[in-house]
Amino acid sequence: MSDFGVCLGWLLDVEDPHRTWKKVPDAGGYAIGGINSRFFRADFNRIDAVPQDQRGPAITEFYRNNFWNKYFDALISTEVAKRVFDAAVNQGPNTAVKLLQLAVDSVSCSHLCADGLWGEETLSTVNAAPAEALVHAYKNERLKEYQRIGGRNLKAWIARASR
Repeated sequence: MSDFGVCLGWLLDVEDPHRTWKKVPDAGGYAIGGINSRFFRADFNRIDAVPQDQRGPAITEFYRNNFWNKYFDALISTEVAKRVFDAAVNQGPNTAVKLLQLAVDSVSCSHLCADGLWGEETLSTVNAAPAEALVHAYKNERLKEYQRIGGRNLKAWIARASR
């Protein structure tokens, strides 16, 4: 089964690579460990109130409570899980799952409804797909979505999705 700690580390390698937990300027506000004050005001304020060198557990709790779920726990491939988890944080949970559904359809004979919702059919189809091919297909779907959106962050988003 996938490993939350590995997936969180993968995410934080982009959000706060040195794990300093500093408050930094970010999209209309500030961020600590990738947690944006504009979108997650209460969580951000709670974490900001903790001494900087003690924020790690609160940041871990935030990501576990807001983005991790039982379907991540049930994924066989941590390589797949860490990319979908990262996309859920960066692009939203529904978009992350929709891209996963599109990716798995491109590498298997399945015909999942790309509705962006986790379910047993999505989980079993993902777990039955060859992980390496699925990771490659997921990267491609994610890149297509970022290119569709465009914008000033496109270069950073492409680098993030290409990992």
